[in-house]
Amino acid sequence: APEALTRKKTDVAEELERFLLGQMVPNPTIPFPVYMRRGLVLSYNQSPASPGYRYTFSRSSIYDNAVAVIALTMLDHPREATKIINGMMRSVRPNGDLWFGLNTHNSWPDEKDNDGATIRTGANCWVGYSVCYYILSELYKNPDALNADRILADYLEFAEKLASATLGRQIVNPKDPRHGLVTGGAGAYIYETINGQLQEIYKPGEVVWCSTEHN
Repeated sequence: APEALTRKKTDVAEELERFLLGQMVPNPTIPFPVYMRRGLVLSYNQSPASPGYRYTFSRSSIYDNAVAVIALTMLDHPREATKIINGMMRSVRPNGDLWFGLNTHNSWPDEKDNDGATIRTGANCWVGYSVCYYILSELYKNPDALNADRILADYLEFAEKLASATLGRQIVNPKDPRHGLVTGGAGAYIYETINGQLQEIYKPGEVVWCSTEHN
């Protein structure tokens, strides 16, 4: 019985591994992703008949990509992990932020078109952590990897850029009750009643809240 249970767990793990690899674009859902988003993982696996499919079929959350990098590194898929990192690097904003959700069939959001897009500090930090996790895995194999591999040095610079953006949201005013904490990011959705109908309204700009999760 214990052997059968172990075999069953192994089968499930292999199935999940295949699923994760299959979520990377290009794939049957997004056979022709825009170049800057190639390699990212799709966050959803839905039937085209599902409600909201047209809004989410190509969506790729950077949090999902971050944990995928960690999982693929653990599963000894460094090539696939780097494809995801490269996709996120191509999508990073000049100030070091990443949009929380990215389309893969087109370039939304980008610097010219980002209405409705949000930024979340916690997700950015997960990306930075995942990149550092990958770098450390390579250093374990070769302690001189950062000097020998220019791309790995670029990854470290990417992680540092993400960290700098996070520190840019830290409250430094000692009189502020949030002193020392980092705020949650930018962009928010609120609910308002308009003509008797409850609607979701997008509000651009930096958010003021600090969550324990992000910090």
